[in-house]
Amino acid sequence: MTKLTYKECTILRSIGIPEDRIHKTAVVCGNTGRFKVFAKYGTKYKEYKNFSCYGMAELEVHGEMILLVCHGVSATSMGPIIRELIEMGVKTLLRAGTCGTYKPKLYNSGDIFICYSSIRDDTTSTSEINVRYPAVADYDVIDALIDASNDLNIKTYVGIDYTSDLFYRRTCKYDHRDLYSDYGLVDTEDLELASLFVLSSLYGAKAGGILTIDGCPREWWDGNYHAGKDIVNDGVEKMVKVALKAAAEMNKKF
Repeated sequence: MTKLTYKECTILRSIGIPEDRIHKTAVVCGNTGRFKVFAKYGTKYKEYKNFSCYGMAELEVHGEMILLVCHGVSATSMGPIIRELIEMGVKTLLRAGTCGTYKPKLYNSGDIFICYSSIRDDTTSTSEINVRYPAVADYDVIDALIDASNDLNIKTYVGIDYTSDLFYRRTCKYDHRDLYSDYGLVDTEDLELASLFVLSSLYGAKAGGILTIDGCPREWWDGNYHAGKDIVNDGVEKMVKVALKAAAEMNKKF
């Protein structure tokens, strides 16, 4: 496999981050607006330029320098920057984002999930390798997230995610994702996690995910979508604390 050089990393160079500021642990999300939440729980915060849907910043947490990365929305936008980060030496990638729940009778908006695997219903990961290859998190990252949530006394759940390219539900025919909800087989749905797990596994990095529920995709039309509301924002604040503590611990160990 041909390894990229920094000069070939179009996204990272366009963002303007120097090669020597690409730290070995990155917390990734889909929204640069979330950077201000992360900034509250660290020091030495510095933000770099935005490029297309991408953005980056850095901060120090518990004495460890951590990258913050915005990968945009969907695995398609996420894939290129994750590949560049791994090629430039990032060893741990931890997604901290929002998700829907497939179990609205059990879980509510604002609840936090640590996801150890994801169903691969995206096209980015399947372009890399056959769908038979599993999308699973690295156990060191999952352990770090669980330990961080326990240390901070922040309640989290552990479960399985479903990654799809579709944000909205289908309206013209049966949505195959509903099967997983009908039978209680999956806990959350997002647009990126399976690809993150697969790319990290294939190219030599550790990955994990922690997600805050913002509603139930099957019930959006009935009002069960709360993105931007206090109940979700409170969950995001707690999620960020857990993610940063786990990231700092991973940075110390690996």
